[in-house]
Amino acid sequence: SNLFVTALSTGFGYTEGLAKTTTSLTYDKIWIDGKQNMAFIGLSMNTKVKVNQTDMITFDMKMKEKQMHHSADSASDSKLFEMGLGYSLPIGKDKLSLNTALVTESKMGGTRVDIDKVTNKYKVAYDIKLPQSYTTTVSYSHDITKYTNMTTLSGSDNREDKVNTLSLKVSKPINKTQTVSVEASDIANRSNHDAFKYKKQSVTANYTIL
Repeated sequence: SNLFVTALSTGFGYTEGLAKTTTSLTYDKIWIDGKQNMAFIGLSMNTKVKVNQTDMITFDMKMKEKQMHHSADSASDSKLFEMGLGYSLPIGKDKLSLNTALVTESKMGGTRVDIDKVTNKYKVAYDIKLPQSYTTTVSYSHDITKYTNMTTLSGSDNREDKVNTLSLKVSKPINKTQTVSVEASDIANRSNHDAFKYKKQSVTANYTIL
């Protein structure tokens, strides 16, 4: 499938001591194979705290509402809540980042059993500064998703997925407000529900305006 995403956000920030907090309204739209599929409307808060001259702790909180574009798919409408914690450590010109997050999703209506779930996310990333302002990022993430209402084929256990993602991204700023990047990922999902086991590779291109 071909995926196209637009992400818009607007907000304000303030600094107090060693902490900087930004609060934003967000609106994301997703197209799949050229057709509008869903939208996310939300509120996010990000706080960065300097531990010392080099190290930084980040705290994220996000609340979103997922709205399917077609009314026939409204059973997939849901509310999401995410809390995340990160730590970044410069190593020379490079940077090591460690992140974890807890995401909950609950359906807004309908009888689908694959909407309500809780996901624990873990990620480690290493940014390598290259000549001519290029940055290469190597990352590994491990996500564990537990479904509240969906069971395995035998019905003895609730469905649980474990997704491992290895990614390589190259990015370059065009100017102070614009950045382009290309990312290749290898993704493997292990599930106790055999129908949802898969392996796939993806390539994404991003254009960001601040």
